[in-house]
Amino acid sequence: MLKKWLIACFLLFLIGWHSDAEAAVRWDGAEIVKGQTGKITFSKDVKVYKKNANGQFDSLVVKKGQYFRVYNIEKYNNQTYYWMSSGYRVQATNLTQFKAIPLEIRRQFYNNPAYLWNNQNKVLQISLDSGEKFAYSHYSYLNDAGFTFNDEGQFERIINDGNKDVKITLDPTDVYITEQVPVVGEVIEVKQNTPIYWQPYSLGTTRPLNLQLGYHYTKQFPQHTLLQSAGMKIGDYYAVYLYKFREGKYLQTLFVKASDVEVKSSPTAKGTWYVQDVAVGELTHSGIKSIFDKGTAVTYYGISEDNAVIGYEGEEWFIPHDQVAPQ
Repeated sequence: MLKKWLIACFLLFLIGWHSDAEAAVRWDGAEIVKGQTGKITFSKDVKVYKKNANGQFDSLVVKKGQYFRVYNIEKYNNQTYYWMSSGYRVQATNLTQFKAIPLEIRRQFYNNPAYLWNNQNKVLQISLDSGEKFAYSHYSYLNDAGFTFNDEGQFERIINDGNKDVKITLDPTDVYITEQVPVVGEVIEVKQNTPIYWQPYSLGTTRPLNLQLGYHYTKQFPQHTLLQSAGMKIGDYYAVYLYKFREGKYLQTLFVKASDVEVKSSPTAKGTWYVQDVAVGELTHSGIKSIFDKGTAVTYYGISEDNAVIGYEGEEWFIPHDQVAPQ
């Protein structure tokens, strides 16, 4: 009898634990789900539409006060659009009443959330103490922008503007959340000429722009370019930095398409190359410089911007790429 009682108690414990582990998240009187950004109601009966894959439109009459979940928000051409359940989209007007779920609640559904700027009407600019600026356009990655959650659950950053601190608080409707997946491997090598992206979606803008003073990016990384893995992937895009970046060379997190690159634990030797003229090399890990004589044999690993990445006497070096060749 005691044994049966113990088994019954154990089963009740498991059921209760399982129920708590999958407890619904509620906000503003309703259950919310992963990917939901808010909820919308209407002040009168309206007809909403969705476009099907065949190009035809379906319509749905929404009754006054009827509640719908909103899963994405689009802001462009100075307009705002809400993507509702089942693919219906509606433009914000005086007939729509939208309530945004706080970011702090939305992020609870993600193990490792990535925050992306989701407003095409404006570019978010963050000024640094050095006077330089970071610029974040549509779907740019915000995790490296220095924002944190304050005690009120707002996503904010404090910056110094001259003699005073200025608080920047992001509107939750301007931020899209998705999952970022850990990546094992320190080095990412470009297999074929590939564009560089400032956001992990090809529908975002490819921006070969100066975002820090004196720093420029070309439209594509050539084959055998070596990049430093940022340790994560969003969708079909790996997050990367410049290879062996150091203070003064860091820019915003960059993204490359997974199909165009290969993840490696370390650079792969491509053969023996030779220094073509007297050249100055720089250790990749410290910046210490040394002279390489003409004809010096080195191990060639790949490209990092205008430099070749080479191996020599057990150390890894940067050397101007036009100063080395296979023969």
